[in-house]
Amino acid sequence: MNTIVIGAGQAGLATGRHLQQLGEEFLILDGNAQVGDQWRSHWDSLRLYSPAKYDGLPGLPFPGDPWHYPGKDEVADYLASYAAHFELPIRHNTRVDRLERIDDQWIVSTGGEQLTAGNVVVATGTFGRTPYLPDCAVDLDPAIRQLHSSEYRRPEQLKDGPVLGRWVERHMGLPLPVAHTVTGRTTGSLRGYFRGVTAVALFNGVVIGLGALVLGVPLAGSIAVVNFVGAYIPYLGAWTAGGFTFLIALGSQGPETALAMAVVMLLANGVLQQMIQPIAYGAALGIHPLAVLIVTIAGGCLFGMVGLVLAAPLTSAAVKISADLSRARALEHPAPP
Repeated sequence: MNTIVIGAGQAGLATGRHLQQLGEEFLILDGNAQVGDQWRSHWDSLRLYSPAKYDGLPGLPFPGDPWHYPGKDEVADYLASYAAHFELPIRHNTRVDRLERIDDQWIVSTGGEQLTAGNVVVATGTFGRTPYLPDCAVDLDPAIRQLHSSEYRRPEQLKDGPVLGRWVERHMGLPLPVAHTVTGRTTGSLRGYFRGVTAVALFNGVVIGLGALVLGVPLAGSIAVVNFVGAYIPYLGAWTAGGFTFLIALGSQGPETALAMAVVMLLANGVLQQMIQPIAYGAALGIHPLAVLIVTIAGGCLFGMVGLVLAAPLTSAAVKISADLSRARALEHPAPP
């Protein structure tokens, strides 16, 4: 045998087709029962990220609407039809256990059989390998449903409810009602914080994008998006987005427009943001805007960037947890008449 190809996936089939066109003697080995089985074993909702127009193998276009995104079963059927169309020599249910070089020949071991070839193409890809399970998996609570990505097929395999949250509550060393209050208020405050961040980021993106549009800076939409995303990253994001915006303005309109754009960014990220941010965070977190400003400054002074991000949501969570526990105590021990 001149060439053995290991794996009858898309790479192995395309290699086989090219060898066939060259008139080479070759054989494709594959561990599955039929071509495409590896694709059929993936999760139900899997689709290619490129349209069918660009998914065909050499010599046979992918069938159907050229602009649709094929699902995993469509890919599997296409690969099977490709192998049949060109009558590629494939030996199924043949798993390669060992590959070694002896003199000028490759020895391919497949269970109890050994094949020899002058050339070997390993086209097994990365799918279907033995799953890697981290050591910490054995330490998780048995009540937590563990599922490796290779086992996942559809959402119905997952349990309903906040399983991770319940595991955390059981290991907090607090009475379960108290632990539930703590986790619920903390996650709620973090969600509120990111709603506030989104509002501020949207404000930044709109103001800076409009400024670019008024000043005639090209790519105003892209500038708005970059500044919106950058607002989620404290300080570093604003500097990066600002540098991106300044360089576009400088390269397209010259230094005067770039300086004007810098003023717009300073206003948006500085004066105006300092006015909007406490109000937006306060509304999202349910605490006074002045409290947001004070705890954010204190958190930044004491704990740096982490303090800037977490001070306001954790303060909001602590206030709400304290109020919830006070109400619970009042219900358990009502004041005498």
